[in-house]
Amino acid sequence: MQVRHLVPIVALVAIVFHGGKFVKTKSSAIGDAKGKVVLKQRLNLVIDMLGLEVNSGSDLPRDQASFREFCKSRLKTRGGGAKEDQYKDPWGIALKYSYDGNVFAIVSAGPDQRFDTADDIKATGRASDY
Repeated sequence: MQVRHLVPIVALVAIVFHGGKFVKTKSSAIGDAKGKVVLKQRLNLVIDMLGLEVNSGSDLPRDQASFREFCKSRLKTRGGGAKEDQYKDPWGIALKYSYDGNVFAIVSAGPDQRFDTADDIKATGRASDY
């Protein structure tokens, strides 16, 4: 093998091992972005399920505890995970639910695992729209 063929390989190995932190950070950010998109879709599906509750004449969950029960009783998991996991975001934080008699909202704390920050993910619906 000629030296000119080895140079790119050596450079790549040096970047991965020496600059692994940068590579890991970049791929972590990509993973977080994908996780946010998937979570937003999941939250919107839950909003639609809550809308179906309104359509069927059922009462919406009024508080965090009844929202948790709603998730446990109505949401199914893939791969046999515990139903309780559907109440949490991909980062393991319980989803925050609110309902004011018309507007209902579900909020994830996002990748930083803290509420009321820029990376929170939120979905809302209006009972009057269903």
